[in-house]
Amino acid sequence: MNPITVTMIGAPGSGKTTYLYAMFTELARGVDAYGIYDRDRDSELELLEGWRALAEEGEVPEATDENPRFHEFVVQHGEYTAAVLSWSDFRGGALFSRSDQHSDVVRLQERLLASDSIHLVLDGAKLASDPSGSSPRLRAELGVERMSTFVRSAVEARVQQRLPLPSVVVLITKADRIVNAANDEGVPHEQRMGEVVEAVIDLLPVLRRSGLTTMVCPVQVGWFGAAQGRVDPTRVDTQRLHQPILFTVRHRYVVERYQQQAALAELDAAISSDKAELAALDNRLLAGRRRRELRDAVDDAERRRSAATHAGDTADYWTSILTTSIDGDVPIFHQGRRVDGGGGV
Repeated sequence: MNPITVTMIGAPGSGKTTYLYAMFTELARGVDAYGIYDRDRDSELELLEGWRALAEEGEVPEATDENPRFHEFVVQHGEYTAAVLSWSDFRGGALFSRSDQHSDVVRLQERLLASDSIHLVLDGAKLASDPSGSSPRLRAELGVERMSTFVRSAVEARVQQRLPLPSVVVLITKADRIVNAANDEGVPHEQRMGEVVEAVIDLLPVLRRSGLTTMVCPVQVGWFGAAQGRVDPTRVDTQRLHQPILFTVRHRYVVERYQQQAALAELDAAISSDKAELAALDNRLLAGRRRRELRDAVDDAERRRSAATHAGDTADYWTSILTTSIDGDVPIFHQGRRVDGGGGV
């Protein structure tokens, strides 16, 4: 399977970089049987050192500059490679900038068109103060209207090119802020988190589009409250950081299986047609050249059929492994309706 192209976008200060540092480091250490590494060892070192600075010194990462960050993540299960993620992280300001003023805006738009998975990052600290997302100011600060247009444009472009639709992950960062706000109001935090998750679908109505599958995943790196610039490293407590990665890889294998099934159906039809023509030619004289062409075509189709069968079986295997690894309480939606997972944290 080809590398999975992943693009992550979110408003300034939403926590994209902090999530990336924490997620990579956690998987680098190993979660269950899963591991990760970056093919660019210098980039890998930056990720690990960035998380160490927060986890040991309390230093919050600086915002991404106008140069997007690219990574080639290799996700492993045991000793086997499950997938390669071609990952990009764009600065939050790219959501709100004009393409004639900032070069990364054009790159973001182009990247989204080529993405197999789009990760939208919403600041949970802002949702903690308005769980329904009803405030126009909140929607503007989250950047949800701009995210929706970007996703809609990317989806329609892929439809026109007859490419599979991307998966979508909505990362709700700083989930501890939502829990704390619920506790302060005397509301069960599971209930409040469920309300926030449901509100996300209303905030991003593009997620109801036919064919789109979305994971809405609250994540946190610690119980930091409203601390800014510097946090208490003793309060580090990571939760659900690797779940979006597993979902992204699983979804791509599901798509791969559908593609191989379609390829098998076409190959079977071609093989059947060519064999039928061969059978008819056996009773005709002076048809040797056409028989050779048909036999070569059948041999080639059967080789491709064998490869498609193997690819489909591989997709089935990884889909099964990854499905058992995704937490049942992380909600997954198809066309805006919950199809998997449950509510709560």
